[in-house]
Amino acid sequence: ARGEELLVFVDEVSYRDHLRERVMRDAVPGLIDTLHFAHSSFSRPMQAADLCAYLVRRRALPAAGSARFRAIDPWLWEAIAPKGDLVQEGP
Repeated sequence: ARGEELLVFVDEVSYRDHLRERVMRDAVPGLIDTLHFAHSSFSRPMQAADLCAYLVRRRALPAAGSARFRAIDPWLWEAIAPKGDLVQEGP
């Protein structure tokens, strides 16, 4: 939302310099510092964020993966789903 400050923590990636430059170049509104990188294997909150991002991305894709994924998706989504219409499913 407008006027909010933003700190960004990102899982360690090989292209972090490129990612940092892109974010700084694109002037992300509210970003009050540079990107911060850490290994998610050392951080439970980052692991949880990875899981949430994975599920949101999978739901946005048409034909969301294997039968095994579709079987567990409702259970996982219920555990992490935002309350309200913050995330829309794909076509």
